[in-house]
Amino acid sequence: MNVQTVYFLKGLPASGKSTYAEEKVKSSSSIKRINKDLLRKMIHADDFKNENFILSVRDILLKEFLLKGFSVIIDDTNL
Repeated sequence: MNVQTVYFLKGLPASGKSTYAEEKVKSSSSIKRINKDLLRKMIHADDFKNENFILSVRDILLKEFLLKGFSVIIDDTNL
């Protein structure tokens, strides 16, 4: 049985969170990555006015990945 894990990376900007997350995803097909900065860019919401929407999208992705049996790494948690 595969154990699911949710990784929340925490650290200062440019401390290596995204690099670590990308390497983790490359090393395992059972891990998916979620990053709010990338979600904002995808939906043109870089101004932070839509942050509640971005959080909703993140939460939906997290739930769906977990329901499908994946582990998830969230790499945008700053101090």
